[in-house]
Amino acid sequence: MNDPLHTAILSMHPQAEVVIDIQSYRPGYLAYPARVTMRTATGPVIFCVLKANINPDRLAYEAQIIRAMADLHLPVPNVLGGPVTAMYDRQSLAVLLVGDLPGHPLPWLGLTDLSTAYRTCQLLQKGVERLHALTPHVLAHPIAKIVPSITLESELQSIISRRGAWFDVPIFAEAVMLVEAMLPRFASPLVFSNGDYNPLNFLVNDDAIVGWIDFDHACFEDPYIGFAKFLLLADDEYGWGAGAKAGLVERYMYEHQMAPAAFLVRLVLKGLQHIQATDPANPPHYMVQVITEAMSRLTRVIS
Repeated sequence: MNDPLHTAILSMHPQAEVVIDIQSYRPGYLAYPARVTMRTATGPVIFCVLKANINPDRLAYEAQIIRAMADLHLPVPNVLGGPVTAMYDRQSLAVLLVGDLPGHPLPWLGLTDLSTAYRTCQLLQKGVERLHALTPHVLAHPIAKIVPSITLESELQSIISRRGAWFDVPIFAEAVMLVEAMLPRFASPLVFSNGDYNPLNFLVNDDAIVGWIDFDHACFEDPYIGFAKFLLLADDEYGWGAGAKAGLVERYMYEHQMAPAAFLVRLVLKGLQHIQATDPANPPHYMVQVITEAMSRLTRVIS
């Protein structure tokens, strides 16, 4: 192990004496978060979770959110130490050490069993609804002062202000104008969100959600915008595609009695946000297709 990182980990847990092992929870994809195995000075082996970010402010923000969630009795890991910075792979890396919660991530990667995918989607919805239900409590908590509010309109204006080469692409410019015209009809009150509905961020045990583990993008946001990602990334057969196969978005919208046009506007908006970060010369073809089809459906629905 890299010595500065080793030292940083031990500095965050005063009872730890030796780091035995570090294993990524998503090997081959992301180095962190990682499960850390350590031995204490008195002998027992303990397990913790190491989170990392090149942006120390982002990690410090997440630590504050996690502590606030604990105040509100949401099952989240304890913040054990940090964030602190260490040199790793020739760059400065902020690291945070948190406790190891019971349970395991919702089944998601490489799913081939439709019934398991369906159950994952059911539990994910419950996990998301639990976060949304915290909204008045988060608003009443001191943490509310630092939690950003992200409206649909502000997301659209961010796209417009960033400009870029995509605005020279007719379908992109047309989509921006369509969303700009339609958005005022479909605004909803903001809710508290962890900012990422990836099922791997929800821990389950005995067929029940028992933990929430990722809050670095926590915010007050539109209650439905986070589900657009499941359709924009539906061509990912290894993970995100499971949501489309199990009808996650359709079921959630039906249960919340959401009109098709209301979600289509959000789908186009989030799609624009994703593709704007890419090169028009090498576009994400599937996302462009999803946006184009959503625009066509939206135009038919409102005509």
